[in-house]
Amino acid sequence: MKDWYIEQLNRQNEIEKNSQQDTINALREACSNCQERINNLLQLKISPKNTQRQILSDDKFSEENDKLIKERETIKEKMNDLNTANDR
Repeated sequence: MKDWYIEQLNRQNEIEKNSQQDTINALREACSNCQERINNLLQLKISPKNTQRQILSDDKFSEENDKLIKERETIKEKMNDLNTANDR
């Protein structure tokens, strides 16, 4: 009976480990996507078509850039929290 319980605990541990890895992968992808959006926003800002700021104003750029940076930092915090929990 003891072996059965140990086997069940090992299975549950493996399921949890896989779930955490899926979460980490999703967070990495979200962080990468967020960084790509920051890069695209910057490209739009410095585009020759935006010299008169008719496509993207300085204020709108700052607003969107700040929002994306905050989103990226939130994702990184979640990744750090999950990694810290895994280290325990």
